[in-house]
Amino acid sequence: MFLGAIFLVGEQLITDSCVTVFDVMNRSVTQSIVEDRLLGRVQATIDFVTTVVALSASIAGGIIAEVLGLRVAMAVAVAGGILAVAILWFSPVRSIRGMPEPDNMDNVPATEEGGF
Repeated sequence: MFLGAIFLVGEQLITDSCVTVFDVMNRSVTQSIVEDRLLGRVQATIDFVTTVVALSASIAGGIIAEVLGLRVAMAVAVAGGILAVAILWFSPVRSIRGMPEPDNMDNVPATEEGGF
């Protein structure tokens, strides 16, 4: 029982640290490549989609655990995590060494208030 508690605390420390790093990097990249007048809308869209996906995954995990059992649900969760890492590992993301130049937004029509 003590060993399980050690693994739980260790996992929580590692996961929370990684999520914090991801959140900082996500916001930094978004702020550096999105024009200021669109930043609120873009970040709100990212937050909405992230929340909907997390909610859907939680519901799907509960259904899988109820129908097929907890071990199968855990195996699906692990497989999903491995798949996510593999997608990033083999994507062009690993080769990014700097921020891309923002596109020219001068030709985008704007309203009198400066937004769309």
